[in-house]
Amino acid sequence: MLFTREDIQKRELITLAPYAVKSGESAGRVFPERESEYRTCFQRDRDRVIHSKAFRRLMEKTQVFVASEGDHYRNRMSHSVECSQVSKGLARSLGLNEDLAETIALAHDLGHTPFGHAGESAMDECMRRHELHFEHNEQSLRTVEKLETMYPEYAGLNLSKEVLDGLLKHRTPFDRPKTSFKQSAHLEAQVVDLADEIAYMSHDLDDGLRANMFTLEEIVTLPIIAQAHTHMLQRYAHTLSPEVLRARLSSALMQFLMHDVLAQTEKNLQTHHIATLEDVRAYDGVLVMFSEGVRSEIDALRTFLATHYYFSPRVKEQSEKGQHIIRHLFQYFLQNPQELPKNFQQLLDTEPLVVVIKDYIAGMTDGFAEKISKSCILDL
Repeated sequence: MLFTREDIQKRELITLAPYAVKSGESAGRVFPERESEYRTCFQRDRDRVIHSKAFRRLMEKTQVFVASEGDHYRNRMSHSVECSQVSKGLARSLGLNEDLAETIALAHDLGHTPFGHAGESAMDECMRRHELHFEHNEQSLRTVEKLETMYPEYAGLNLSKEVLDGLLKHRTPFDRPKTSFKQSAHLEAQVVDLADEIAYMSHDLDDGLRANMFTLEEIVTLPIIAQAHTHMLQRYAHTLSPEVLRARLSSALMQFLMHDVLAQTEKNLQTHHIATLEDVRAYDGVLVMFSEGVRSEIDALRTFLATHYYFSPRVKEQSEKGQHIIRHLFQYFLQNPQELPKNFQQLLDTEPLVVVIKDYIAGMTDGFAEKISKSCILDL
């Protein structure tokens, strides 16, 4: 028996919560297209993201550690996949549209610079000298709207408007801790925000322990890790190897955080009488969230990871090297715009030079940026 797109859309009407986004009720695309026979619009969007060049490049973009540190540390692609896995799990339990949440999660870092958040900071610094700014979530939206070239009829991937809205509204405390923003227009996008936090905190715990950036004895002093550790020990009475222990502790933390989000979100939906998608859009606030107590514990964990991991001397050395490369490339292409690839030079007909340079550098992988930087002789 074959299930067509229409069959899937009918099933969504029956199985999804009334406040979920239904693919059959999508606002459509900027450039109208004929519908697929077997895939919903969000399933097509997911496939377009996965097959994009920008997604493939995430495999060689830093999460925290550069690839030379080891084969098993997360990169920007593995983070995006883990984020999508958490997003789907949360969406499924809340009765939301898994395909929409998965797509936003897979696309949320497409615009990230090489060299992680340090690279993003350096790019923002370069752009502010020209009274502009850089923010990777905005660049992700620009990537799928304008920079990807997969179709003859239009630039970009022509994703559904609900996906674009999710990318536009995507924010986490790590990205902009001092910025307040209006809620997302749908719960699926809010789910991705929390899934992003859950994914990177859980895998950064694993990677940090693997890299000996901190010890288990140090990290279990934090209440949130102590709870996850206790839960893990209750399940596994026998002694675990260091590698298995890291994996189980990371998993226990992820499960604890996901359960807290689900419980608090269910409470919020009931408290604020959210019964329809229109109720979600009318509510001036965030509905998908951690409980207040867990949020404070997460802040303590983030502070610990910042001190012992993100801003440690070992990571800082890598970060400063990456920032130097980005600044060098930016200045080089300012002085030598003719050295930009031809497809980027064509953008100069409609875009300022600094924006085109930003687009080019932001799309680079770590290794490509370093290679190009070595070949650029800058006359200062």
